[in-house]
Amino acid sequence: MKIKTKQYARALFESYEEASKEEKDKILTNFVKILKDNNDLYLLDRIVVDFTETWDKNKNIVRAEISSAHKIDEKTEDVLVKKIKELSSAKDIDIEKKNNKKLLGGVVVKYGDRILDSSISTRLKRLQEEFSS
Repeated sequence: MKIKTKQYARALFESYEEASKEEKDKILTNFVKILKDNNDLYLLDRIVVDFTETWDKNKNIVRAEISSAHKIDEKTEDVLVKKIKELSSAKDIDIEKKNNKKLLGGVVVKYGDRILDSSISTRLKRLQEEFSS
């Protein structure tokens, strides 16, 4: 029976979560050895993705991407983080900030399966739709 990447990720999570720093090093070394022995090293990239998803879910962490035309200031970032926490009920938010020169202004926030689009172009489209109805 072939072990699935989610099973590997879950096993790694369960052994790694409460381990000490020294134990974590041993766990990772042994984990890679098991993958090698099972000829499953090629699955490592997918296992890392599955492990990250498992970790985030169990630790109530939400990963978010904030796209803007210009670098956002710390105050704006704090407001966005607070709003994402409120909407997602997350304990912590892991943010990736991206500059998108295609945006005229405003921000687009993606987290989980949600998109919050407050870009100027989207607001202009909505305004145009209101006038044409």
